[in-house]
Amino acid sequence: MEEKQKMKVSTRRRVFVANSRCVSCGATKDLQIDHIYPKSKGGSDIEGNLQVLCVKCNIKKGNKFESNLSQLKMVAKSW
Repeated sequence: MEEKQKMKVSTRRRVFVANSRCVSCGATKDLQIDHIYPKSKGGSDIEGNLQVLCVKCNIKKGNKFESNLSQLKMVAKSW
């Protein structure tokens, strides 16, 4: 059985320092680090694959590939 690796504490700190609010709704409480491309689908712990979401937005996202950038693209297409 493969052992699950934890994200480095230094990586977590850098992501939180760079993003002090939820990228989806702007909340500043109950923040979590989320993988834009989920680890369950092969995503990694590199900083470019990480975003800050509040608990509510993270639960809503689940293990789907969804980021603030992909949401902006969807809005742009509707114009």
